[in-house]
This record gives sequence, C-alpha cells and structure tokens, in this order.
Amino acid sequence: MKENRIWENNEAVLEIWGTRGSLAVSGPEYTVYGGNTSCVSVRTSRRLLIFDAGTGIVGLGRRLAEEGFKGRADLFLSHVHLDHIQGLPAFPLLFCRDAELVIYGEERMGKNIEEQLNSVFTPPYWPVRLEQAPAKIRFQSLKEGERLELGDGIAVDTLRSAHPDRCLMMKVSAGRSCAVYATDCEMDRDFIPKAAAFAEGSRVIISDAQYGPEELEGKRGWGHSSWVQGNLLGRSCGAEQVIHTHFDWTADDECLRERESQAEKDWKGAVFAREGMKILL
Repeated sequence: MKENRIWENNEAVLEIWGTRGSLAVSGPEYTVYGGNTSCVSVRTSRRLLIFDAGTGIVGLGRRLAEEGFKGRADLFLSHVHLDHIQGLPAFPLLFCRDAELVIYGEERMGKNIEEQLNSVFTPPYWPVRLEQAPAKIRFQSLKEGERLELGDGIAVDTLRSAHPDRCLMMKVSAGRSCAVYATDCEMDRDFIPKAAAFAEGSRVIISDAQYGPEELEGKRGWGHSSWVQGNLLGRSCGAEQVIHTHFDWTADDECLRERESQAEKDWKGAVFAREGMKILL
C-alpha cells in the first residue's frame, strides 16, 4: 500500500545499489553492508535517475528487467574512475531495445563523456562497444555549477568536489524534496561550508565515508572522507539524515558496525548505507 501511495503522488524514492569505493568485494564478511561499487537510484512514477554506474547498477538493471521497464533512464556519472563505471557494460537496460538511456558526464582532457567511455569499453579492454547495445543511448555533457531541468518537476544541480582527477557532487530536486549525492570528496574545513551551502534544503545526503577518522591523516590528498566530515556536513546544512557510503574494500561488516555506532552516537541523523536500503524523499 505504501508503494502505491508513493507512485500515485509522484514522490521520490532513493535506493542504494552499491556501497563500496575503489573495488567490489564479496564473502560472508560483507553481507550486511554489501560489496558492490557505487550506484544510487532516485525514482518517481514518471522518472528514473541513476547516479554512477559501479557494479551495483547490475542489480538495478535486473530489477528493471523483472518489471519489464521500457522507458527512459537518466544516468549521471560523477566521474569516470573505474569503480564508478565498471558496471555499465553489464547493465541489463542496455540490452532492451525499447529502453532509452541518457548518460551525463563531464568533459575531461579534451574528450566528451561518450569518447571517455568508448576509450574503456572497447577491444582489447572490453569485447562490446556501447554503440553496439540494442538500447537507444544518448550522451550529454555535464558541467560544474549548472542546473539541468529534466521535466516532471525533476532538476539536478552540480558542484565541483574535492577529489583527484575532478569529480562532481550532485543535488537532485524532486518536487519539494532534495537529496545530495556526494561521494569521492575530501571534505576539509574549507570545503564543508561550500558543500553545506550547496546542500541547503536537502533532506538526505549521500556522503563519502571511505575511511575511518583514524585513517584520514595518512590518506591526505586521496579525495575521501570519514563519517566525521559527513556528520558535520549534515548538521551544517540542516539535513535530516546523512547516509554514509563508498566504504573501502578492506572494511568488513564488523568494522563498519563499529564505525556506524560511533557515527550514530555523534549525531542521530547518521546511518551507514546498506545495499537495498530505500529512503522516501
């Protein structure tokens, strides 16, 4: 009944499909929080938005195939580090002739997003090019500081993140609800006020927590944060909840349980991402 109410009112549902950074992992010690790399969806009755195409996008695609999805999906790539695109060639929607996939990404080193992806998903690195997929694929440039109006009350804003090789934070607005997707960001004291101004009005923030706070000193310049910075960002912008994600592949369930407990004690709005987690925006 709750699901029907969501779709009837065109409210947005955020779902977590991948929680890992850098490398996907598997095994009994990774069953609670999950082992797939970054992918988050935001869905209404009329639109499907996807943020990043890590290995988690394969699970999303399987769900869409089960539903018989034949519409349009908008895929926003924060950047093209491998852990954020490695699930794309196995995304089941690519093999649906009645599906349309619009892929958004930033130009880098003189190449647009189509050229960047084609340089990876091509022989000898991958046997099938994206252009050979049965689905209708379109590409669109994504720029820092721009606002994209997608229709149906949906808009996406961007902000330059603090990450090597460049990355974009993104804020999705769906009607009266907003959420921020902010993985791969080294949020120091100078950056948090800027990020908080960008995220103002957002109910939920998806925040980078690749490392524990005790690890950050040895990871300076790597472009990642811990739950400490995410909690500070959430409090600074008035968010109701921060979902910490992009966990390092060495952090097993026991490690993440301990970190999550610390984060919750620090701020009641903190929660660690789990694959399959759904949030009504």
